[in-house]
Amino acid sequence: MGATFKDLLAELERGGGGAEHAAAQIVARKPDGAVKAVAKILKSAKATDDARAYAARCLGELGDPAAVDPLCDVISGE
Repeated sequence: MGATFKDLLAELERGGGGAEHAAAQIVARKPDGAVKAVAKILKSAKATDDARAYAARCLGELGDPAAVDPLCDVISGE
């Protein structure tokens, strides 16, 4: 059995090579709550730069209109 959504979020938040894979899995699965959870990583001051970059890409690839506001907030520095 594959990783749980919670496992994928933890891997994404850690950054590095595993984050890219985790982001791809989240996009492929499109689990409920993905936008909110990934946006939290994107906005986290504790997340590494690469983790935040993968989170941003993940939000865009999810294709959910709810991802627009978190992405705009980060771009505008809010």
